[in-house]
Amino acid sequence: GSAEQSLWIDAGTDQGVAPDMALMAPEGLVGRVIEASADRARVLLITDALSRMPVQMGQSRFHAVATGMESSGLLGLRHL
Repeated sequence: GSAEQSLWIDAGTDQGVAPDMALMAPEGLVGRVIEASADRARVLLITDALSRMPVQMGQSRFHAVATGMESSGLLGLRHL
């Protein structure tokens, strides 16, 4: 699939990064690793329209799937 909203990070399999790992920042979820080499990895941003990530919301432990809505830069949530 397309990975139009993606970025490269300077960490790869040598540092323990692997495809399907979540990339987190202090503010929260950034995206999911879609490919990794020894020293770098490509991350599909959570806002990409093709992005789907299982999430758990706070103390309520509400389970949902976060979906990217790249035209707005927002996320949609689908209850499981």
